[in-house]
Amino acid sequence: MRIDISNIPLAEVFEPAQGADGGAGAASGCPLCRLRDRLEKRVVSYIVGPAMMEPDVRQQTNALGFCHRHYGDLIKEGSRLSVALMLQSHLDEIDKCGLAISPKGETQGAGMRAAVRSKKDTENSPRDSCFVCTQVDAAFQRLLINLCVTWERDEAFRELFKTQPMLCLPHFRALARAAAIHGRRSGRELTRTAAALCRGELERLQTDIGRFCRSFDYRSTGESGEVPRDAIERSVRWLTGREV
Repeated sequence: MRIDISNIPLAEVFEPAQGADGGAGAASGCPLCRLRDRLEKRVVSYIVGPAMMEPDVRQQTNALGFCHRHYGDLIKEGSRLSVALMLQSHLDEIDKCGLAISPKGETQGAGMRAAVRSKKDTENSPRDSCFVCTQVDAAFQRLLINLCVTWERDEAFRELFKTQPMLCLPHFRALARAAAIHGRRSGRELTRTAAALCRGELERLQTDIGRFCRSFDYRSTGESGEVPRDAIERSVRWLTGREV
């Protein structure tokens, strides 16, 4: 594919992986999961680095906090002191806003209401407001539109996309929405190709889950073929876009 500054993140996750011997091989799993993971890692590294003391960033992290997953990432990535400092100011923000509840069951205080709005708008984290989720979601949506544009303009990328081993269900749906927003004929072709990748993995999982379940049935004794012991984990990963 033709590489320029706008599609470097796409090239990083769609191009074949380099093996230990320097040879190229097909990367496993969903390329959009890899893209999401890269974005998350970069945002987390940014927060626990110099951005931790930037006033505008701290104002947002104080109001939003982080979801459970990203608190874990922050603890792994940064020093305990940097995480503690963010927790200290976030807890103070919650205390300042108060915990009063209105007769309608709504939290009081502008800061808490802002956090609730952000929580509703955050696709990756439906139960918790999270600074990382909001940043990753925004960047991910921009890259999905960029993917649609690259698909339209670059034949080599179209062929590269078709060679991907699979797409998980959440990222197929996200890409289909982006293609609809893009609103070109090429977007419909992209959606059909993405659906084929997603369905291919669905059919493999149906077969493997069926074989796994039958392995517990005495009537299937003697059935040939190895039982796919990772069928549960792979199914959850396809359904959610996340490792179990």
